[in-house]
Parts: sequence; C-alpha cells; structure tokens
Amino acid sequence: MAKQGVSKISGNPAPVIGEQTTYMVSDWYPATPSEKRNPALVTWELFKKRPDGSFTTTNIRKTGSGSFTFGQVAAKHTYRLEAYLHEPEGKGPTTLDITPQPADVPKISSVELRYVDDAPGTVFSYQDKLVAKAKCINLTGEKLIFTLWEDDVKGNGHDANNLFVESREAVVDKTGVAAAEFVLTKALMQQAAKGERNPKELQFYVTVEYYKNKKHATSDAKVNNPDYKAPAPPSSPAGAPKRDPAASTKAEGSPAASKSAPQKEEKGIVDSMTESVKKKLAELWDWAESNGIIKPDQKPAQANPQGKTTSIVQEPKTEGLLDAYFAKEEFIKETDEAAGQHQYKFGNNNNNIDKDKIAGIIKSKIDPVVKADKKYTKLENIKQSLTKTSYKKDEVISINLFKLGPEFIRINSAPLEEEVYVVAKAFLLEGKEVSIRIKEKESVFIAKDADLPVLEGKENGNEITVLKAIVQNNLAKVKIKLRPKADEKLTEWKGKLSGIKDGTHTYTFGGNNATSTEEQKNSVAKTIADKIKSQLSTQKKFAKTETIVKALTNDAYHKGDTVTFDVYKTVTEYLWLKAECQGNLKKHEGEFLKKEGAYFVVGKRCFCNRDITLQEFEEILKKLRESEGMANTSSMFTATNCKLDDKTNESFIKKLNEAFTKYEINTCIRKIHFLAQVYHETDRLQTTKEYNGKDSYKPYVGRGLMQLTWKDGYAGYKSYSGVDVVTNYEKVAEELNLTVDTAGWFWQQGKQLSPGSTWTVPKTSFSEYDGSTGKQFPKQECTYEVDGVSKKYGTVNLNLLADADYIDTVSWLVNGGGNGRTERRKYLKEIKKIFKYPEECIHGGKTTPAAGGGTVNIHFEGETALADGISQRTRTILEEVGAASKNNDIYITSTARTPGDQARIMYGNISRTSVATQKGIYANAGDQVIDVYAAGKKAGKAEADIISEMEAKINELGPSTVSKHLANPEVMNTFDVSIRRLSNPADFKSEMQKRTELHQLLDENGAYHIEINQ
Repeated sequence: MAKQGVSKISGNPAPVIGEQTTYMVSDWYPATPSEKRNPALVTWELFKKRPDGSFTTTNIRKTGSGSFTFGQVAAKHTYRLEAYLHEPEGKGPTTLDITPQPADVPKISSVELRYVDDAPGTVFSYQDKLVAKAKCINLTGEKLIFTLWEDDVKGNGHDANNLFVESREAVVDKTGVAAAEFVLTKALMQQAAKGERNPKELQFYVTVEYYKNKKHATSDAKVNNPDYKAPAPPSSPAGAPKRDPAASTKAEGSPAASKSAPQKEEKGIVDSMTESVKKKLAELWDWAESNGIIKPDQKPAQANPQGKTTSIVQEPKTEGLLDAYFAKEEFIKETDEAAGQHQYKFGNNNNNIDKDKIAGIIKSKIDPVVKADKKYTKLENIKQSLTKTSYKKDEVISINLFKLGPEFIRINSAPLEEEVYVVAKAFLLEGKEVSIRIKEKESVFIAKDADLPVLEGKENGNEITVLKAIVQNNLAKVKIKLRPKADEKLTEWKGKLSGIKDGTHTYTFGGNNATSTEEQKNSVAKTIADKIKSQLSTQKKFAKTETIVKALTNDAYHKGDTVTFDVYKTVTEYLWLKAECQGNLKKHEGEFLKKEGAYFVVGKRCFCNRDITLQEFEEILKKLRESEGMANTSSMFTATNCKLDDKTNESFIKKLNEAFTKYEINTCIRKIHFLAQVYHETDRLQTTKEYNGKDSYKPYVGRGLMQLTWKDGYAGYKSYSGVDVVTNYEKVAEELNLTVDTAGWFWQQGKQLSPGSTWTVPKTSFSEYDGSTGKQFPKQECTYEVDGVSKKYGTVNLNLLADADYIDTVSWLVNGGGNGRTERRKYLKEIKKIFKYPEECIHGGKTTPAAGGGTVNIHFEGETALADGISQRTRTILEEVGAASKNNDIYITSTARTPGDQARIMYGNISRTSVATQKGIYANAGDQVIDVYAAGKKAGKAEADIISEMEAKINELGPSTVSKHLANPEVMNTFDVSIRRLSNPADFKSEMQKRTELHQLLDENGAYHIEINQ
C-alpha cells in the first residue's frame, strides 16, 4: 500500500526560548485522500536527542496544532519534531531537528500561584500554603524578590489600604524557575485581625521583582476564612516599613522600560527586603501580572504525603484517611521469607537449554502447585538451580520456595453470611485507632444511613456496629461476617433481599386448568409466573411461584376466571463506609463508597473477579445436563476416547479457575461465553479429543477444552508455552493442565487471523445475527515456527467480543464455521439463567449506552485502581468518550497513589522493560527515582529494600513532581486506562483529546495516562 499522510513539514529550526513558534505541514504523500489532508487531524510529537545520538519521545504530543514554546530548560538541547497522521517515521522530511536558542534579553516570562501539590490555582483556603513560581528566560542563578501583600478591595482595583505581609528571596534554577512559599494562615490571618474589613474574602497579591540583571505579580486571590471574628480597629503593624509610593528607576532597554508600573508599586507597598536591594541595584529590570478568580468556599489543598515542594517554609507532614472499602484476603504478596524447597522432576529430555525460557516454564508449573500452601518460587532462584546445560527425563532439581503474604483485595459485592474484611487505608497514622461504621444507602435492613450491625469474624463473635482497628503499615482492617447475630434477624434480612411486597396482580385464565393437587398448583403457578414475567419486569416487579400457589384456592379454573396474588419489588442493598481517626494534628473523618457506581452490594453472588467454587460448578454442570435430559448430571469426561489423566471435578475446577485468572476471563459474561463454547466443543464436557478428525489435519485433530486443531495451532501454543505439543500432540487431550490451558490461550490469543493492528468484523450470517458487523477490535501480533519456517499472525482477544455479547461471531471464530450454532446459543442462554445474569451481576444494568449499540462499563482492576479515585465528573466524561468511540469497556488500572504505590509500580515497570525505556517516560524527578533502582540493583539489594529507597526518594523530591498520580484529586483526576483492553484504542484517544477538560494524555507502559482537570 502506498504511503499516506504528511510527507514534509517546515518551520524555524532555531526558535527563541520563551517565544511561540508555529510549524506547518508543507506537503502530503500523493496517495493521501483529500479528506485526510486536514491539518486538524495531524499529530505533532516532540522527541529529544539523547547522549547516544538516539531520539526518544518527550511524550509531548498535540493534535491539530503545530505551535510550540520552548522553556529555559530546552536551551542548547536538540529536539526532533515530527508530524504524522498514523505513526511516526522517525526521520526524513516528515521531521525537523530543532535547537532552541536563548533569548537575547533576560526576562520573567510568567508567574503562577500553585498549591502544595504543585497543581496550579488561584483559589485558596486560609489554611493553605501558597507556592509562587516564576518562570524566567536567561536568568539562571539570579536572585528574585517575592513579596506577598494583601488588598481589601474586591476585583482588580487596589488602594493604599493594601498591607505588606512578607518577602522572600529565591534563586532561578537551571530550568529557569524560581519559587517561594508563604503560609497563608500565619501571614494573611494576622493581617486580617489588624484591620482587614472583609476577612471572609481576603484578597492578596504576590509580586516578583528582578533588579538590574529583579518584578512579577499575580492577580489578587481571596482566601476563605471560616474562623472569622470581628476585627479590631485598624492600626499600623509594629515595625512595619513606612510606605513610599515613589516609583523604581527602570533600567534602560529592559522589559520593564516598556511596561507601566506593577500593582505593588502603584499601591505604595514597601518592604525592607526590596528597599535594601534597590539601594544596591537601583534599576528595576522586569515584572509581570496575571488575573485570577476566587471562590470563597474553597477547601484547603492536601499536601503530598511527606513531600517537599520548593520548600522555604517548613510545615507538619500531612496525615489522613485515604480510602475505605470491603476486601477479601488473598495470599498473593511475594515476600523474601524462605519456605522450604520443591523437588521438580523434568518430564522430558532437555538439551542445550535456554535458561530464561526453561525457568519460566518451570515457574509456571510449580507456582500453581504450591500456591495453596501460600508459597511461590522466584525466577532468579530457578535459574540458579539450573546448573547444567542439559537435563534428562525424570531428573530432579531442588528449587527454593518463598512465602506468599496476604493482600487485601477490594471487592464490590458479597452475599449475606460471607466473611469479608473492612479496610481503611491511612497515611502517617501508624498506631492510631480507626473507627468504621457500615451505612445503608436506602432503608432495606435497618434505615437509610443507619449503622448496620454485623458479626465479628471470629468464633463466637459479638454483634458490632462500630468496627475498630489499629493502623499497621498504613492499613486498618477488621474481619467481619455480613450478618446480624440473631438467626431470626438474618432470616428477615434474607427475606427482604428476595423482594419487598409491592401491590398485587390479577391474572385472567385463557383456558381450563386443574389445580386440585399440589403438583398441579405448582405447574400452573410456574406457567403464570413465566407469562407475566415480561409485563412485570417493566415495572421492576416480579411474582413468586409460592405466592401464586397459595392464591390458587379453587380445584379448577376456567377460561375467564381470575386469581389475584401479591407481587414484589426487586431490592438491592447498597452499603457505604464512614471512617474516623484521631491523628496527631486533628481528627480525620471521611465518607467512602458513597456515590453511584461505587457502593458495595450485598446479596449478589455474581462470578465477577472470583473463583467458581466446586459446589457452584457442579450445580452449573447439573443444570446444563438436565436442560438436555441427560441422565449423567455429575461426572465428566466419560467418553471412551477420553484418556484424560485426572477426571475429578475438584481438579478440573481448580485448573479452570487458574485459566480464568491467567487469561483474564474474569467477569460473568466472559465466563458465560467461555463455558458455552467449551461445553459444546467437548460434547457437553464428555471428551477432550475430537471423535472423528478429518484426514486433512490429522494427526492434529481437535484436542483440549477448545479443541485445538491444525499443526499451526499446535505450533502456536508451543511457541507461547514452551511445551512441545507438536511432537507430543496427545498431551493436549490427556494432561488436564494442557487441556484447560490451551483453551484459555486460544481464547485470549490463539485464533489465527491475518497480521495487523485492527480486526473489523466482516458481514456474515453470524455477525448479522448478533449485530457485530463492522465492529472493530484490536489485534495482537504473534509469531511461531512450524517445520523450520517462522510465521506471524494477528489475533483478537475473544474476551472483548464476549464483553459485547456477540455469541454467533464468537462461535464462528472458535469453530471456523456453523457447527453447533443453535446449540451454542442455547447453552449461552442456559448459563446466563444459571448465573442469573444480568440481574445478579454487579455490572448488570449499570451501564451507559454506547454509540452504535452496546454499553459503556468502567472497570477498576488493580491494587491502585480505586473506584473513589475518579470523580463523577470524570466518570461521565469517560462514559461519553467510550460511547462516542465505541469502546464498551474501559479498564482503569490505576488512579490515585501513595508514594509507596508509586515506588512499587515503577519498580515493576523498570523490571519488565528497562531503565532506558522508563527514563524516556519520566521527567527529571522520575529519572532520579529510576537511578535509585539502578543503584540498588547494581549493589545487589533485595526488592523490598530498593522499593523502600525509591519511596524515600519520591518523598524527598515531592511526590507530584514524580507523577501526577500523587497530586490532589480534588484539583486533577489522574488515572491509567489499559490500551490493549480497549476495542478501539485509536478512537478512544482521539475522542478524549477533543475534551476541553483534558489536561494531558500520554501513551506509556501499555496504558493511556490521563489527567482531567476538576
């Protein structure tokens, strides 16, 4: 295909620091369609030249605008600017190498007011600490004077009643920035008490001055004063400098010479620091001003935990309650604590081994075996145990094991009587007691916003309404049972969850019906319930069969007769949490989970994000078999051709749950679709091998739960897993682990399509049935080798099609044709009934319509992905973007983080990629944290020690300078969206970039890093 897009750009290769420079598209490739020759569609991306001569992205990208302003830090560095429609080419006429030049005249280009988390703002509380930042050109190493002064007149006008508060000096750093901090509580409130006429809306200025090779002012800002008291009569502060309205002398040829006087000078504000400097350097060189809007009800910003900004004024470290949620204890935290050894036996001869590859295979086999004992093995230890280059079949090696520690994983729902943890996440409250109350959203069990009684999670536990726990390692956790102590009360709660009586319904018989026996009554009642189900559902009501049975008091009913019975309203019990803790500085209180989409749900035992129990699986199997009238409703893999090594239900469900986790088959609808397909592929879970394979693909006939077929299919799995199923193809049908794992692999990445990045569903009878025609899904490219030839294919994750409920298209991809098309639909419908989907799914019915049909679901997956981490404003934006871009599922993998979270995540990303890759993502502060990782690795330190040192470095630098994930969420919501789990990632990015609320969108570590202004 001929190239399309931008072929040439033009502009100034030596722009002046601080001045905006615009670059233009000067030509297009001839094959570019006219409708695409639109500058508004062009992405401009800036790359920086590194010491080794390579160019790596700065993550600065703009769509539709080629205007750039280079700051002081860019001076003398070389950058490469590229414009493109689709992907950057890296070099050639589509790029332009740029070396920004210093401005001839030193100047202060801007001054900003910022919160302690480095977020910009002009709206402050009297409790805030104000950070003033001056951005400069050609002033590195020079001193500036920052002056804080107040004004009692609203708006932009000021008079002589303005009062001097405080002055500070700051030096311009190598990035061209100087900053100073002022404590508004100490400074402004002190002045208000001495005569400010309107201290409930206090206005102030910060002026920055530069004299002869020092002036800048922000607009005034009002400070909300909740502690207002009537002021004493005005008087001059003791020792305050006498005001002298005389203007400063302006240096000839300076920026100040072409400007009027700054507000500070016009209003006669005089301070001793400025006067002292003026005596030495009498000429004013520069100043500037900016305007601001102030809201009197502003809440104080939260400082970054243990963070330092450009600190001049020291303040107490910030403490607080960060989150509270319901959780399950899972032993998945990898520790360094030794836990014995595992004897691993090789199943085949292995010659001239690749240690990395073999170690990975061994780990994948050992970890599932020892996980039940809360143990795991480390890849590095396995490599150390592989002391030889070859191993024979049945040869044994000893591998060290380590303990798995507990993690408390957030859950969204649980049924009554379930044991769960209530967890509060705190910061700098170690050793303090946290009290948590469970609250009802609506009056279901007790009353709206009432304290819900629960049972202590221990033998003979007491009933409690206030849950208390001590903070340890930033967590306070209480184990409870979701039930009251009295069995009678529990029965009452269960009754309420099964439905609340809500009126009656009168049914008219359409024919003659005998109802003299209990069996007849039950049959008639079920028929009535089925017939009126759809009618009642529109009113969000339902009928109970047992209630109808009680109403059938006659021995017979004839055409035209009626029966009246009670109907019920479906209820959902939503809970939220209220937590409080007395800290060293103050009492902390917070309400958590208290918003739509975040509430905890009681009574729904859905299958999202959890294992299916043995009992549940056997019930699923029983009901599926009964739906087809099969006599055997409990045993599996009984066909004569099935030689599976372990046919027990216990082993099967264990392996199935492992595959669900490994291949992200983690929601109700994904599990429903997967089970519907494997149930048909295995002849109702009776065999793991095709009965009569075609000669065209023998011996690679269908094997495993998903009936892996063709030599290329077996070769693809071999390349992925390292298990030679090409030579030993019968293993897929005979070894339970491979029987299940091949199915999970095929489901996620085994379907072989043409290479590429996007798969568009073609028009077929299958896609016409389920409405998927034309829908687009991302492709992943995979390589494998067969008969000495390297091959590549594109594949689509069937989870994404299951999310959209495209049953026929999924069936077509699995089977390659129409075999069992009707049966697969039937099984899907039956399993949905068994799962009680969507009514019992925590995601069911809580979605936003997507463009072209479907729904938008926002998922939170990962330890630092908190539902409370984004506001309703951001949630609405995501839903609108998802709908416009046809992305029905948006997976948020991280929101707000603690410095410890950030350190752990950075450690994992560096380990998975490289130091150089991650340095291409982060700015200077992040690079310093990465340097700590590199130094720790070089010194041979343990993972936990390196993460601890990285966390300390983050706190030292100031958390928000490292990542906006650590910024104040009330000012900006920062979160990551998984790219590979978006159906249409390019459209999502494009729609998001259209939003005026967007502060920044970056493509990093397999996710879109998104910052939304609040």
